[in-house]
Amino acid sequence: MSAILKYSVFFLIAWIFDYYDIGILWSVFGILISINELVHILVKTKDCYPIGSLFLFILMFQCIVSPWIDYITIESHFKYFMRVPEEDYMGFSVPAIWLFSIGIKSYKSEIEIDALSKLDITKNFIIKLVTVGIIATFLINVAPASIRFILYLLALLKFVGAIMYYWRIKSSKRFVPLLLMFFYLLIESANTGFFHELILWLIFVLPFVAVKERLTLVSKTVASFVIVFSIFVLQAIKFDFRDSRLEDREQNIENLASLFAIGAGSDIFVSEVFNEINVRFNQGWIVSSIMKNVPMNQEYAGGSTITEAISASIIPRFLFSNKKTAGGRDNFQLYTGLFLGESTSMGMGLLGEAFANFGKKGGILFFLMWGILLGLVIKKIDNLSKLFPQILFFIPFLFFQAIKAETELVVVLNHMVKASILLYLLFKIMKWRRFNQFNDGKLDS
Repeated sequence: MSAILKYSVFFLIAWIFDYYDIGILWSVFGILISINELVHILVKTKDCYPIGSLFLFILMFQCIVSPWIDYITIESHFKYFMRVPEEDYMGFSVPAIWLFSIGIKSYKSEIEIDALSKLDITKNFIIKLVTVGIIATFLINVAPASIRFILYLLALLKFVGAIMYYWRIKSSKRFVPLLLMFFYLLIESANTGFFHELILWLIFVLPFVAVKERLTLVSKTVASFVIVFSIFVLQAIKFDFRDSRLEDREQNIENLASLFAIGAGSDIFVSEVFNEINVRFNQGWIVSSIMKNVPMNQEYAGGSTITEAISASIIPRFLFSNKKTAGGRDNFQLYTGLFLGESTSMGMGLLGEAFANFGKKGGILFFLMWGILLGLVIKKIDNLSKLFPQILFFIPFLFFQAIKAETELVVVLNHMVKASILLYLLFKIMKWRRFNQFNDGKLDS
């Protein structure tokens, strides 16, 4: 479907829903486009990396599906509940996310990664990459605050190296680096009690595996179900596990395995349990809190958080003493009107930030612009991959924050800009040549 036709369909449906005051149908439409995006991911991972669709589905799940579940259930969480009527919330979130999807897909939403099969990446290069990542990991906690974010980005390279090594090996041993990678992430999650990075890297790695292993649609569907079920179980046992860590820190892995087995054997889809789990996915309660508070009790930001995010991403910290930091506590409390405890950190998320700045119509338009920008970035990476196929391994490195629905713009832009600069420097240092200049397709830097 052409971009013009997509826009025409959007405005026709929006006009009908608004004119006949049947905004509740936005919920039905939102669920349908969410299912469509999931199917698109499963189909496209035959020979492509559907990065745009991953953005979309995670956003749709947390800002459309989870809020809809909260609306249709009788009981809601005493604190994390939807604070505006369903037709008001869905009348903003669904058209915003739909236009976001049109914006991305007007340019590019997936990248062909078959070109990776033409590369013979040497073991020496991968060892260099992983070594840099491991050294950066150890230095993060002892380095000055001013360079910790750079070290955090460099630490991600060890995972990029693991993906490269998996792609390089053709024997059954190819899974070893990925198993080591996820074992490390599992230990980190067990030690901290947070599973976010483990889940995100699982999402990022799966498309590489699906393409390389030529998984069938049935295999990908089954794998997706198992992963989603596992994520639900982790969410169900998360707080019990954190409590067990306080009692016995030396048995983290054993406690996690035991609680996971109990959680997997229990009925997590019972109404009360499922609602409690859904709360932890639901980003909509934050957006609805902003919609209730702005502009009734707090004026629109008028683009101030957007300009702050842009300046913070391009100006070094030593030149910008008041540079915004990750966390978003101040903006969250200001625009939701809710108080956060000192140990709690939450952000508005991009959808909430869009409404806080521009209201309903302006927020929807902002999301279209954001989708177009991401589509252009993905298109640029796709074009570069024709000359430098190795850049495809760095998709998770570049978009690690952008894929999150709960992250504010300042965090997303800061990560993407700094990661892009580091990747450019890596290209220069490693003296990577254009693919058509390779004699044998070998990357031997």
